[in-house]
Amino acid sequence: MKRKDRENEYRGIVSIIIIVILAIILVYYYSHYSSLSNKTQKSNIPVEAPSPPNKNTGGI
Repeated sequence: MKRKDRENEYRGIVSIIIIVILAIILVYYYSHYSSLSNKTQKSNIPVEAPSPPNKNTGGI
């Protein structure tokens, strides 16, 4: 192998490793912090009782 080819191969390997590490960090960040934001959003939603059924059997 020529020296230039070897350098290009090492650059490719290093870039793939960096991309994989960034992907792992992003997956961890998204899964960890999106679940926390979902919990806080759910607690702020007001809960209301459903309306009782109408007993109006006649016309309008």
